[in-house]
Amino acid sequence: MIADARGSNDSAGDWDLMGPVEQRDLGQLIKQVAAQSWCNGRVGMAGCSYVGVSQYLAARQQPPSLRAIFPHDAFTDQYRECFFHGGIPAEGFQRDWSSAVSILSMWSGRRSEISGMQRHFNRILGLEEPFDWPYYQERSAWPDLERIQVPGYYGTNWRYTDLHLRGAFQAYGSAGDPHRRLLLGPLPSVRRPFATYHVEALHWYDQWLKDLDTGVMDGDPIRIWVQGEERWRGEPEWPLARTRWTELFLAGRETGREGILDTTPGHPGARTYHYDPSDERAWVGGEPRLVYRTPPLEADLEVRGTNGANPMGNDQRRRFRLADLGV
Repeated sequence: MIADARGSNDSAGDWDLMGPVEQRDLGQLIKQVAAQSWCNGRVGMAGCSYVGVSQYLAARQQPPSLRAIFPHDAFTDQYRECFFHGGIPAEGFQRDWSSAVSILSMWSGRRSEISGMQRHFNRILGLEEPFDWPYYQERSAWPDLERIQVPGYYGTNWRYTDLHLRGAFQAYGSAGDPHRRLLLGPLPSVRRPFATYHVEALHWYDQWLKDLDTGVMDGDPIRIWVQGEERWRGEPEWPLARTRWTELFLAGRETGREGILDTTPGHPGARTYHYDPSDERAWVGGEPRLVYRTPPLEADLEVRGTNGANPMGNDQRRRFRLADLGV
């Protein structure tokens, strides 16, 4: 079953953008699906992005009929990972995503009542909600991921540092049910619609919704794509036990926009630049920007970053994970 969220596309009502009303709707939807004659009473959820995040928000309500989830490309923090990276408005994503929603629901002529969408777009694009206040927290899964008490198969690709990568780590590390898997793959050749891992999802749901032994829980719980070597590898835990933690400091000359990453702290200082959000270069990640580089590597090195979702605690968030390949 594919359902439009209240107030979007062909669904009537007032859009709540993952808010309390929409979350209650998710619980009711699961209850209705479980009651259908063609359902055995067990419900699973699948999908990516908005539909992936919805799985977190539904599972933490613990509806009795929800038995498994497969969220792929799903952030857990709407403020930090989606709309305000590091407290800075992610204007490129805000504009692109809002435009896509507008095209589907408003410009297409499918909806005549758009006040709900206008209200939320104003709050985000209009910077009416610039801080991590309740508006974003009640629309995020991170405050109570431990309430997810159903088997979960979490994942994304390494390229999604700007949106979903941190959420996959955080959900896998914090979800309450011990039956969970983590898959971190390459950039899918067809990014949308979500199709890359449908076979794996089918194995997952045959296991948990039909009691079939599909072998989906066999082997290491974590599967990662090793970039450069272009191969899959299993891992038993995260963080990796063989990790060598290295703390790197922003250093270098106080002038200019290029600095270095050093293992020892340098002198206090600051670099500044002028940011113009109306400049097209700012939308696509071009100038202006600050760049910090390490010296050239002396041997092959594998870098595995948690992107701020380190189970060791928030005090480690500025560290990089350096796993020596032994080459």
